[in-house]
Amino acid sequence: MGLENKGLQIVQLTAQNVTNLKAIQITPEGKAVVLSGANEAGKSNVLNLIKAMLEGLKLKMPIRDGEERAQADIDLGDIKIKRVWTPKGDQLEVYSLRADGKKDIKTSPQAFLNDLTGRMIDPMNLLTTMNDSPKRFRDILAKLVGLDVTEIEADKKAVYDERKGINDLIRDSIAQLKGLTAPASETPNEVMTFKDELDKMNQLREKRDTFLKAQQEKEKIQEEHIYCLDTIKYKTEAIEALQQEIIALNQSREGFEGQLQAHVMPESISPEQIIAAEAALQDVEDKNVTIRSAIRYREHIKEAEKRKKEADKLTQRLDRLEQDKTTRIANCAFPVPGLALTDDYVTYAGKPLDIASDGRKIRIFTKIAMAMSPNVKVLLIKDGSLLDSQGFKEICQIAEESGYQIWMEKVSDSGEVGIFIENGEIKAIDGVATEEPKEAEEAEEKAPEQPESAPEKQPEA
Repeated sequence: MGLENKGLQIVQLTAQNVTNLKAIQITPEGKAVVLSGANEAGKSNVLNLIKAMLEGLKLKMPIRDGEERAQADIDLGDIKIKRVWTPKGDQLEVYSLRADGKKDIKTSPQAFLNDLTGRMIDPMNLLTTMNDSPKRFRDILAKLVGLDVTEIEADKKAVYDERKGINDLIRDSIAQLKGLTAPASETPNEVMTFKDELDKMNQLREKRDTFLKAQQEKEKIQEEHIYCLDTIKYKTEAIEALQQEIIALNQSREGFEGQLQAHVMPESISPEQIIAAEAALQDVEDKNVTIRSAIRYREHIKEAEKRKKEADKLTQRLDRLEQDKTTRIANCAFPVPGLALTDDYVTYAGKPLDIASDGRKIRIFTKIAMAMSPNVKVLLIKDGSLLDSQGFKEICQIAEESGYQIWMEKVSDSGEVGIFIENGEIKAIDGVATEEPKEAEEAEEKAPEQPESAPEKQPEA
């Protein structure tokens, strides 16, 4: 079984000359370690020391005033941690003990601890964070459950911006319709030109002239034909004398009849048609005003419909992105059943978490804090004084059920509560005074220093 599966806890913590801690040794009994004392007695420094040992938190002034060396050790059972501070820097050693008693030293100690520890969060800090910024608390929980919708949100913003631009164009197209009247269906979609109407009129005139000329020719032929018939009538009495003339006239007559049969009359154009064409020519610009209005109207309608289709597609894409986001959130394994995320805050049982009862919040934040440090099962609570007896009892119960150890700080100068610290030393435990540090312990503080390694870069406290 791997170390991370055993649920490591602090078996023992010792420190000499770290910050304002002179010499302390804490061997937890039970699941709750309560650190009491007046302000600046050293309670917070114990919790900061634990974070420095496990997470690499950089202490601002790690060495006690007047001392040249500080050391702290944490025993996690299977894992041992030792850190030494000198004016040159600090040295971290992380190791486990083999069956033969020799050390198995970790070559990258802080990286090993980071992988092992996860992130130690104070449940009360989560409450403060939610009260100060529900959105920030929501982001912390999203990161905890592995929910990253950054890419989806970026895509949604890009699509939203694109859709907004298209909707603006749609509004512009619709705005252009103001002052325009919907055209009649028979209104043409092309502007008439004066030249086209003039050409039509000239063509009608040419056709009229051609018709009149042909009519005159026809009338002339008809007159000639009549003349021939009359002449024949007059000449029939003198057939003998005029036989040859009659034959010639008959030939002429036959020729004229052939011409009549072969003659094709063009389209007949009436004077009324010419008058109507002239009127249409005069009215062409008035018609063009109506046609141009109809063209603009139809173009704006067509453009608005085109943009509407584009906007609808983007809306569908936004819906798909939102559905993807909803699915991811639904598939997240939250540390507390009933938790969920909106875009801006955390909900519990479908309601904003900040309206839940104080007891409910304490249980939820405690379980979230536990989930953020699943392997090293240690919770650090600085503002323990904010908890009433019921809240403290509930946290202890959750810790007991989940196999976690609680280190809590409470402001109290009575010496009757938990591990009482005064001037950086443990003076009493549950009201019972402790003995002064033994000379052996002081001698250990003065033991030869180990070679210092290059200081590791750590986060600022």
